Amino acid sequence: MSKQNKKKVGKYQRKEQGLYDKIFESLMSAALDAAPQEPKMEFSSLWRPSQFLDRSIIEAAEKLSVSRKVFVRDLPIEWPESKVHDAFRRFGNLEINWFSGIVGRPSNECAYLLFEKEEDVKAMLASSRHVGDGYEVKLQDPPGEPRPVILEPWIITEGVCLEERDVLIDRNHCVMLSNLPLGLTAPMLAKLVDEKYPGVAYLAIQTDEVYNYPTGSARVFFDNKQSFEKCSQEGSTIFNFIRGPKRIDITVYKEEFPYFVNFGKTEKGETSQKN
Repeated sequence: MSKQNKKKVGKYQRKEQGLYDKIFESLMSAALDAAPQEPKMEFSSLWRPSQFLDRSIIEAAEKLSVSRKVFVRDLPIEWPESKVHDAFRRFGNLEINWFSGIVGRPSNECAYLLFEKEEDVKAMLASSRHVGDGYEVKLQDPPGEPRPVILEPWIITEGVCLEERDVLIDRNHCVMLSNLPLGLTAPMLAKLVDEKYPGVAYLAIQTDEVYNYPTGSARVFFDNKQSFEKCSQEGSTIFNFIRGPKRIDITVYKEEFPYFVNFGKTEKGETSQKN
């Protein structure tokens, strides 16, 4: 190869190398811009409202999920436990947990129906009609007329109330309310709390692990420090519920959490607290 050709080749190679460097630098720069930034741990407690929605809540909304545990009232007092059980068994396999907690048939009109399948609860509700604060279903009574009873199902998505404003919420501004009446929905409770302590950003009714049924407590997050401190310092308060006033206990809720992960999850993805 002549010296002149070598110069031309060398010049071309240097240009090609320069272009490659530019392309490489451009790709690296784009990759770095797209890569997630290192979290600033001093702001790890700040979340936007949408980040409070755990995947289980979203899935429940998509399926219109209901708890397999259903409260029923106005049961015929004269019916023995076996007759009550047989009347509901047409909807599916279930157990009955009497409201008083007494083994056997107590002399009251209330009980919990514990179904094996969620589909059976939905089938039962499909055969009912909405009346007031419940659903009326008629139990078959061969010797006489059908007996109407009132069902109070728990719709899982009614356990969450989320502020729609796009604001940052400090997860340290959280309290736990306990001694709540059962059957109370999150929007109803959030309205009552917000009237006394303005700035409720997120409220979640606590439920059990087996039936996703309310346990009588709820977590409340505030979007301001003033309401959080006032609420937590009082220790208890009285709310006027539909069935009368009741004193509710208040405690500060502390949670260990990593940076920007699903609400209620640990770093390993295991549930730490039930929503």
